[in-house]
Amino acid sequence: MKIKKKKLDQYQLIFDNNSKLTVYGNVIINNKLLNNKVIDHILLDKIHNENIECDCYHKALKYIRFRIRSIKEVTQYLQGKYFDQKLITKVINQLIKERYLDDVAFIKAFIHDKM
Repeated sequence: MKIKKKKLDQYQLIFDNNSKLTVYGNVIINNKLLNNKVIDHILLDKIHNENIECDCYHKALKYIRFRIRSIKEVTQYLQGKYFDQKLITKVINQLIKERYLDDVAFIKAFIHDKM
């Protein structure tokens, strides 16, 4: 397996059979993926699942980047991207913990904009 930088925080894993998988940097770090590492099917499934989680998180961050959003808006946005509800809940909780989502701040901003 070889690793090739693709864009900002994404890399392309190129396997011996020339199949490719684009993953986030966190997935590479969490799984200690190095060039020429042998990846079995169990590890590949783990990489795939972690990458979906990272994708959901990054899509949510991108969605809230330009204006404050409510938890409901972000949840509906991620549902529209067909992520699993359990994963959406996990990502929403992470964003709340990191203080990227805050419905009280959203309501205050909404009221301020309407006045």
